[in-house]
Amino acid sequence: MLAALAKTPGDHVTAALVGRLKSTKTPASKAEIVWALGARHDDAARPALLEATKDADANVRLAALKALVALGRDEAIGALVDRIAHDDDAAGVAKPAAEMLALIPGDKP
Repeated sequence: MLAALAKTPGDHVTAALVGRLKSTKTPASKAEIVWALGARHDDAARPALLEATKDADANVRLAALKALVALGRDEAIGALVDRIAHDDDAAGVAKPAAEMLALIPGDKP
């Protein structure tokens, strides 16, 4: 169902997914919603995705970083640097964040 929503046009779909993300408590469901928001390539999802990079669950944080990179690599740099600085590798987020950052061309902070 989320794959279909990811392809459905309309601002109302993004808004509904963001609302669902905010009300969902299950990490697996959050990660799926974050994926769908990233797959929509809608900049309106950026604030919710930025917030999701600070979720308590590492899988949600990683999914949010991937979604932000999909929306715009340059705009994701700040969130990637933040997760590299504040996540430990045991959580499985800092290393993938560093790898994503390394793939972005240009000067890094």
